[in-house]
Amino acid sequence: MTSVANNQPATSTASTPKVPKTSQEIEAIKQIIDNLIKYLKNDKPDTEKISATPIGQLKIVVGNAINLLLDPDLNTITNDDNVKKMIQATKGILTHSNKEDTDFIFYKEKLKELTKKPPSSRKRKPTASPDTATTTKQFNKQKSIKKTVAATEEINVPTKWLKWTTQLFEPTLLIPVTPEKASADIQKLIEINKMSGALKAEITNIRTREDLIIVRLSTQRQLTTFIKEMKKIDPTLTPEIPEFRDPMIMIHDVPIGIPTEQFIENIKKFNNFNKNDKLVFHKTSKNIDPEKENVILRVSPAIRDEIERKRGSILYLCSKLYVTDYFAIIQCKRCFKYSHTKFTCGSQTMCKFCAKLHMPFQCDVRLKPELYRCPACLQPGHKAGDSSCPEHIKQIKFAVALTNYEYNYIMLK
Repeated sequence: MTSVANNQPATSTASTPKVPKTSQEIEAIKQIIDNLIKYLKNDKPDTEKISATPIGQLKIVVGNAINLLLDPDLNTITNDDNVKKMIQATKGILTHSNKEDTDFIFYKEKLKELTKKPPSSRKRKPTASPDTATTTKQFNKQKSIKKTVAATEEINVPTKWLKWTTQLFEPTLLIPVTPEKASADIQKLIEINKMSGALKAEITNIRTREDLIIVRLSTQRQLTTFIKEMKKIDPTLTPEIPEFRDPMIMIHDVPIGIPTEQFIENIKKFNNFNKNDKLVFHKTSKNIDPEKENVILRVSPAIRDEIERKRGSILYLCSKLYVTDYFAIIQCKRCFKYSHTKFTCGSQTMCKFCAKLHMPFQCDVRLKPELYRCPACLQPGHKAGDSSCPEHIKQIKFAVALTNYEYNYIMLK
């Protein structure tokens, strides 16, 4: 099956130097392949497992498979037999899932293209002699077609957008509290068994709320291990995989006073969105301009795809509005740490420019970006809330893990 990985369309990036994959990336790819092949039972699709898996998780699995099958290095990471099993498992998921889902329809078409016989295997046509050379009219027509295709593929990605890969997903589990055990008791139980070695799953983060515990793990395999080990430790606890939510976007600089229903109808009208696609109002946020506001909508994956293709812009009346991804990240405005607000914060006020204990407007380096130091990650080079901050990226990772969408880029402004 070596032809699968080579059946990629030529792009303008073909001349760029090839960056070798790290050992961590190779290991992550092998785990993705193992997870995909588990959807086969005796070399046939395991329909029970497919039907028991949430549709959002199936989309991530299939998206990962398509991306790997497009990777020219796939045959150096795994053998041909595994590639065949990957294709068979992907076909099985697409066959036994919701056939009307737009994402699955897209993946099915992609898989058809991948499994076609590559043009390179056909007989090469002999070079045209001077007597049978292409005419000027034919040459100009071919050149025009190639130019149009290149112009479509080479739309520049905004420099502030964050490149995102499926390897950044971090599986999440929710553990509801029980009448016998509060959230603090469950957290202590997990920590004690982790220290004793009874719980071997790789936990990256634990957050407590009054009604549940949020546990994040390093890989999907570790998530499965955690569920099995917790059943042995305490059968009364029932870890649950959270439901996936549709992506959210923020539309910037919208004039104040437009009725919500009218605004959504105009967005669909001027951008030729499908009437059945989801576009639901979530809330508004303040804008620097007092006569404008930012509107946050929850949208279907198809609309999010179309906005990314248009490089983060939509048409409204006679103007263009800019769009970014929205993840409802909570950041304290007092200490600038994440996952809580200033109303529940017990820390002293910190400066978002230099991480010292004074108000931001009193800071001497607020106009000197080269001296910035972030109070969230305590690293130099940026201020609090910057898109390059490791802690900010970690919060995006947590939100993406619960979103029914496979991101190629995070749209930022």
